[in-house]
Amino acid sequence: MNSTHPMRHRKPPVIAWSALVAVLAVAGAVGMPGQASATTPPQPVAPTAARSTSVVLASNVDCTLARTDMGLDTGRWTTEPPLVIGPKGRGQWGSESNMIWTGTEGSATYRTEGCADPTRNCKTVRVHWKNPYLAKNDYDANGTDPMFGVTWNGNGGNQAHVVFTLDNAS
Repeated sequence: MNSTHPMRHRKPPVIAWSALVAVLAVAGAVGMPGQASATTPPQPVAPTAARSTSVVLASNVDCTLARTDMGLDTGRWTTEPPLVIGPKGRGQWGSESNMIWTGTEGSATYRTEGCADPTRNCKTVRVHWKNPYLAKNDYDANGTDPMFGVTWNGNGGNQAHVVFTLDNAS
């Protein structure tokens, strides 16, 4: 026996199905609480190093500085010292701790070349930074040729910043 009721054989309109699919797609894209979204996967939060040092070497001399050495006693490079710093130029780099309860310590060494005053060629400029897990931060320019003077201004924070300034010695 067939029914003659008008709703029994009627299929939902195509527009209703399309609307339902669209709502489900939007709900999936937005993400339900506790659900991962296929369009924007959760990104892990990068751990922050316990200690880091941002280093700048600002040159006030008419010489090119060519890097001859760089090294870290502890930590890892976030950015390596540049190979060359131009006359009256500046270079920037950094390092950070990479193990638990450690700091970062390193140095960069440059040789002077192409100086306006040729007697200043082939001289050493060396900067050193130390940002230990415990104790005070320390900076020096030990090993720099006496024809040059290096001063520095650095903070003592866990995420330290130091600017070394290279000048001709008086």
